[in-house]
Amino acid sequence: RRLVEDIKRSEANVVIALGNEALKALLGVSGITSWRGSVVWSNLCERKVVPTIHPAALMRTWEWLPLVLCDLRRAKEESRTRELRRTERELKLNLSFEGVMQEIARMKSSKRVAYDLETHNGRITAVGLSDSPNRAISIHFTGQWSLEEEAAIWLALKDLLEDERVEKVAHNAQFDNIILITNPPYIKVKGLVMDTMCAFHTVYPELPKSLETVCSIYTDQPYYKHLIHTEFRRYNALDAVITFECSQKIEQEMEEFGVKDFYYRLVHPLIPILMEMQLRGVRVDQRKRAELYHQLSERMEMMQKRLNEIVGREVNVMSPKQLKELLYRDLGLPPKYRRGTTVETTNEEALSELSKKHSSPLFSLILEVRGLRKLLGTYLNEKGGRDGRIRCSYVIGGTKTGRLASRESVLGGGTNLQNIPPICRQVFVADDEKVLIEADLSQAEARVVAYLSGEERLIRLFEKGGDIHRQNAAWIFSKPLEEVSKKERSLAKRLVHASNYGIGARAFAIHAGISQNEAKALLQRYFDTFPKIKEWQLRIQTELRKTRTLTTPFGRKRTFFGRGEQLYREAYAYIPQSTVADYLNLALIRLKERYPEAEVMLQVHDSIVIQCLESKVQEWIRRLLDAFSISLLVNGREMVIPVEFKVGKSWGDMKEVRYVEGS
Repeated sequence: RRLVEDIKRSEANVVIALGNEALKALLGVSGITSWRGSVVWSNLCERKVVPTIHPAALMRTWEWLPLVLCDLRRAKEESRTRELRRTERELKLNLSFEGVMQEIARMKSSKRVAYDLETHNGRITAVGLSDSPNRAISIHFTGQWSLEEEAAIWLALKDLLEDERVEKVAHNAQFDNIILITNPPYIKVKGLVMDTMCAFHTVYPELPKSLETVCSIYTDQPYYKHLIHTEFRRYNALDAVITFECSQKIEQEMEEFGVKDFYYRLVHPLIPILMEMQLRGVRVDQRKRAELYHQLSERMEMMQKRLNEIVGREVNVMSPKQLKELLYRDLGLPPKYRRGTTVETTNEEALSELSKKHSSPLFSLILEVRGLRKLLGTYLNEKGGRDGRIRCSYVIGGTKTGRLASRESVLGGGTNLQNIPPICRQVFVADDEKVLIEADLSQAEARVVAYLSGEERLIRLFEKGGDIHRQNAAWIFSKPLEEVSKKERSLAKRLVHASNYGIGARAFAIHAGISQNEAKALLQRYFDTFPKIKEWQLRIQTELRKTRTLTTPFGRKRTFFGRGEQLYREAYAYIPQSTVADYLNLALIRLKERYPEAEVMLQVHDSIVIQCLESKVQEWIRRLLDAFSISLLVNGREMVIPVEFKVGKSWGDMKEVRYVEGS
């Protein structure tokens, strides 16, 4: 009460509520990460309130810093006036049939329309439309129309959304468009000029890309997502009008940041391609899946039995609580902690470290049973849809580097098709009379690092070809090529990744299965052999200190908001990983532009998989070579990443093939 009286007596026009407790005290609501950035009137203190993240929470999660800065800038702007001013919005929520038809007809002459869907169990329950930052409608399909009226409304919506002359914008267009094309009257949206989620991610890859976040940055609309439970129509209309307003402001910001051309060249064209892949799915050999499931289940049960016998009781390897109790309490082993915290962990790294110091089959059994459980539950338990095909949803803004991510299908079911373990790939097969072709970029990231650093010896090695890792091992261990052992080649392969991306001796030792001293010596030897890579890393550090922004050879940009050593490691990896991702995506775009009939099945970070008739393999390899013929200027030098091909009836049983000229 005293605090409220102090605020009332002050000359302040705005109060900044730091954290959830302040939010509850002044506005009577909770959820600081949702309400942050909103400008809300407090009847309690008779002032405008701008909530933001508490400083203590910010110190724990530094990635929130840019959002807090946005909130403080907003508070500064609001401090100029006492009254609360907001954009006026006309939301038409209860239109008659005639009113709906008139609004849709009116929007046919609009320059741009934003659309948003609400769904329940895959069925469309509402469509929001907006052609202005100040105006939107919500059309509901929850039983208020006659069959004739509903049919007429859907035909009018189809006419509008399939009219290429009217620009369309959406937030997460892949979701909305797949739902529209799989529900009657099967609308295929045309004229999509922006997905605000993907566009925002192009400008701010480190920030959350939900409409909630985007709204808090670009508009004066306070948090409204809670309305979905009480004012559903208003919620739907607001989604549409906010998407429209944000599209205009994001477009301007892309222009100012210098990534607008990049978005329309390498991001936006992916949307219809990925939609097609998501709808097609990949065929599953159900007999092979069942056989593999049975085989691995038996193996898991046998390993679980051995583990139980050693421990003397049933052990749930998927329970961190049980494993901590077993390892750190019952057996008295020294606890392992998550890096930089005091939180105990039983992750793979912890078990690997323990196994080196304490000889016991316990650790390998835990890891194997845990791995088998994941294979069975995550990858082999999924049978696919009614047509026996497994689908996923590809997420364009799923990573900070620009790599695609994938997850369950928006149509329900499915799985992450980019992380299928090699043992499970055999269940994914081509359609009848067809085979799969995998086009894989060769040594892509290491090649990009060589060109970025200007390390001539590595560049010549990549251009010459051959066994890159064996040659690296020969240089690092100072021995003739023919004397390099398998172990040394494997170490060199791991060493390249660890050194290029700033991985420390401790982490490298764990991954390579060697001592920390050996790891430290190998890392030093690598940098002594290739000194320009360390110079490149120092240049990255300098650029981060100056601008905090890195630009890839393709023109993708990322402003880094992190801090500490982890910041540098992410920065070293960013340009190589991003460059390879965009190289692959550009090849995918070129393939579909030049050969629209191409049946693309999968995109897996460094490769794409297509299917074709068995008799057309060489023809499609030629077409893939054409799509992958990309010359990129890196550090003033032309770079081409070679592509290698494998062919097979199943994804897990493929053989290398070469293109035969003239075939």
